[in-house]
Amino acid sequence: MFKFSFISLLFTILILFSGIINAQNFIERRDAQFVSGITISSPAAGSKFSSGDNLDISFCADTDIIYVDAVNLTWITGSLICSTTFNIELLTNIKFEPNKCQTLTCKIPQNVQPDARYVALITYNNTTPISGSFFINNPDFGLIVTNPISNTDAECGNKLKVEWKDPFSKYQDLDLEIVLTTVKPPYFISSLASSVPVSSGEQIVTLPQGLENRKDYNIVLRVNRTDELGTEVYTSIFTIDGC
Repeated sequence: MFKFSFISLLFTILILFSGIINAQNFIERRDAQFVSGITISSPAAGSKFSSGDNLDISFCADTDIIYVDAVNLTWITGSLICSTTFNIELLTNIKFEPNKCQTLTCKIPQNVQPDARYVALITYNNTTPISGSFFINNPDFGLIVTNPISNTDAECGNKLKVEWKDPFSKYQDLDLEIVLTTVKPPYFISSLASSVPVSSGEQIVTLPQGLENRKDYNIVLRVNRTDELGTEVYTSIFTIDGC
């Protein structure tokens, strides 16, 4: 009887211990998924498209994510809280192979108005990574960020040259703010420079100390304007080596 009870107790302990290990693994996987997630590599910042064109949205899912809720075409005008004034849902409930880079092709609808603030946005697990900003239907305004680009590899604590163009001279008498962000959680936001004249076309900024080594940083140019031409322009994602 004692032998049977001891074996039963040992078996029960092993089951409980196995359950704890599995629960810990589940939590770790969920945490890792939340931290890593999806990054969008194209369309590249400054790209130009027209209604009816195919829009190739390339992204990498570096976790066990196997589907996304939606792919949207949108533009953002407000603050970094993402005040969205235009939105079209292109695809929904897309399944794909995890831990791979892939491309989704969407056709740009005919009812898209000319604008320079478009981004592709992927929604999954209440997270919304975005692409760099691009043009659709030849707008007569908008900034183009020419540096940093997607293959930039910067280092925290060092200098970084941010460059842009104002091809239609719509913002020459305005200032902008340069903000460093990440597109995946845990999110990072830091203002690198403010009251920078758009007409200067460039600004040398110093990257903060203590940044994590990540591949999902981007630069946001926030033009200080509140009317219909108010804008935020996003670069393509790039890498910063942590320190």
